[in-house]
Amino acid sequence: MKQSLLTLFVCLQLMVNAQTVIEADTVFSDAGSFNDALAPAWMLGMDVNATTTSITTFPYAPGLNFAPDIGYVSANNVSTGTITHVFASSESISQVLIWNAYFDFELDHSVQNAQLVFRDESGAEIATEAVTFPISTAANLEPTVLDLPTEILGVKEVDLVVGDLWGGNEISIRRLAYAGNQLTSIYSIPVAKEITVFPNPAINKVTIPVGTISSIEMMDVLGNKILTTFSSFAESTELSWNSVESGIYFIKILSEDELYISRIKVIGN
Repeated sequence: MKQSLLTLFVCLQLMVNAQTVIEADTVFSDAGSFNDALAPAWMLGMDVNATTTSITTFPYAPGLNFAPDIGYVSANNVSTGTITHVFASSESISQVLIWNAYFDFELDHSVQNAQLVFRDESGAEIATEAVTFPISTAANLEPTVLDLPTEILGVKEVDLVVGDLWGGNEISIRRLAYAGNQLTSIYSIPVAKEITVFPNPAINKVTIPVGTISSIEMMDVLGNKILTTFSSFAESTELSWNSVESGIYFIKILSEDELYISRIKVIGN
């Protein structure tokens, strides 16, 4: 039964999370904004979420003027700088998606060469990767998708350090996103064990008999995250929730170098 449970959970996760675009909690840039009202850096994450794919389109701003909800243009005459994505939880990253250039008449303002810096929860650098993006073409509204040589695990923050543009004098991007197989960052750990949490069935909380926990995720049977929490150093941890519908859920507990999985049934009040 334990092996069947683990196998089922792995299959569900593979089906749902393979190469999933990861929604950023915050997006910002140290290069400033040319127009704070219409082209701020946080616009790079607008409408970017798990439903975003390599065929998702975001249009250019037409004509000579800024348009709302299009993307980001750096401050006047600033062609280098860092654009930072911070995620709500640690993720694995294996792809970069960029919808380069804001205006359809300034395609050469798109990013050419950049360096990706991946950081963990403490802000420490995990890895760096040099990337080159092709120049934008007005006929293509879909993103350029770059596959990284290896999947980067445990990523809390990504810094895109822009080195140069294809031309022009301001960084110009409609959207920027990162994708990965969220399962890999968990199941790369060699040990996976099923544990019993209690009570089960539960109404709004369970006790997890594991100490020194670095992360806990509660997910439904489709692999959707219901809640995430971090850093517990007690011998056991209480996980509580609000407004979770009755049904079957999985709890993933990462503690030091071990992964634990528990299947629980949530019942109504």
